Amino acid sequence: MKDTLPSLTCSNCYHENPEEAKFCQICGQQLARACTNCGTQNEADSKFCMNCGKPLEHLPPTTEETRLTLLQQSAPEGLQEKMRATRLESLEAPTITS
Repeated sequence: MKDTLPSLTCSNCYHENPEEAKFCQICGQQLARACTNCGTQNEADSKFCMNCGKPLEHLPPTTEETRLTLLQQSAPEGLQEKMRATRLESLEAPTITS
């Protein structure tokens, strides 16, 4: 029998993510939400904390822009710097017209 690691299935794209993942590795959808009262991790679509029963704050639906921002914020600092530099280079690059 093959050992498998526990996983979280994304409700958006159905990708199997590692149990500790907070966002889907494929589409960036939020997978779990920490309760602001007790810190317990709850499923992303939960309305109330499974530990203390307090209402969970829901994030608005993720747009492509907010998904990119969330992914950039969760990236290591060195990678964030590279992304900023690449974005600045693309903004400064002259456009070629014919």
